[in-house]
Amino acid sequence: MGKRGARLGLSRVDVQVCIIVAVVVALSFLCVYAFNYSVTYREMIETLRERSDSIEGYVDDALDTATFTGIDAAEDMEDESYRTMKEAFKAVRESTGVRYLYTAKRDDEGGFVYVVDGLPHESEDFREPGAPIEEEIVPDMERALAGEVVYPADIKDTGWGYVFVTYYPVHEGDEVVGVLGIEFDAQRQYDTFSIVRVGTPV
Repeated sequence: MGKRGARLGLSRVDVQVCIIVAVVVALSFLCVYAFNYSVTYREMIETLRERSDSIEGYVDDALDTATFTGIDAAEDMEDESYRTMKEAFKAVRESTGVRYLYTAKRDDEGGFVYVVDGLPHESEDFREPGAPIEEEIVPDMERALAGEVVYPADIKDTGWGYVFVTYYPVHEGDEVVGVLGIEFDAQRQYDTFSIVRVGTPV
């Protein structure tokens, strides 16, 4: 038995029991922390999914899929139906805080191209109809074109903050004719999650 244990009147067994109890308490705390972390993160992701779904509902109402399938090149931006959809996308972006809102489809060669891009024409990131989709998002486009709603497993950490990106199939009747991409700022949700997780903002 150590001198401290002797001064406190503790036997060797008492000291061992105290150590075991301390270890059990520490492990229990870690388990509870890990569980709360998991639940909180899942709840945050579920909230972001619900927000994305509600935005998709607005966009779906604004999409003229009959015109959508016929938009192939920059000159189609002069079409009245294109301009109407573009204005609808702009209204959704401005009212919901969406960072990026766009549609895509397969072209005649089988690649994915932009159709209606919700960014302003003067934006550096604006893409005209027929512009190729970036290769890194093609796998998610493939899944959405197969009829799946593609949610991210995590918030994406980009150079300009945390974002949540979802891809939805665009239907014309029973047929999937394209993909809708929705990207919105998730910085506030991630900051709130970080406060709940560690008690202080990141």
